[in-house]
Amino acid sequence: MRRAPLLAPLVALLACDAMHDQAAIQPQEGPPVATPEGVVPFGGRERLPEEEELDGLTNPAPTGKLAMVDGRRLYNIHCSPCHGEKGKGDGPVAKHLSETPSDLTDPELQGELSDGAMVHVLNHGTLSEVMPGFADDIRPMERWLLVRYVRTLLVR
Repeated sequence: MRRAPLLAPLVALLACDAMHDQAAIQPQEGPPVATPEGVVPFGGRERLPEEEELDGLTNPAPTGKLAMVDGRRLYNIHCSPCHGEKGKGDGPVAKHLSETPSDLTDPELQGELSDGAMVHVLNHGTLSEVMPGFADDIRPMERWLLVRYVRTLLVR
């Protein structure tokens, strides 16, 4: 009976020591829990359409002044570090990348990509892997708002 109170601090000390050997969750990371195959999260999982499905769609994002304010806010958060404030591909992160980010003000680039194709790039990133996909970080309608805002960079 007397041993139990003496063992409790020792067990607690050993448990604390084992905590240092565990994997730490880094900022903006979820816990390293494997999801069983075929399980859908409670909130559902977004199905990311292929480029062909998006290509013919009309941009559903609103067009007013408030929409542009939201689009610019999203652009400044997610895009300007690489593409720059004005979309020229000269953001502060650009010089550290293996490839120069696209100049979003280039009329040729904007002319060859439909709004749906731009959303596809936002969903999946680019093949060169310099630009990551943002499907997990930006909501679907916000991606369309971003495209609507990027179209205004051509006019400036």
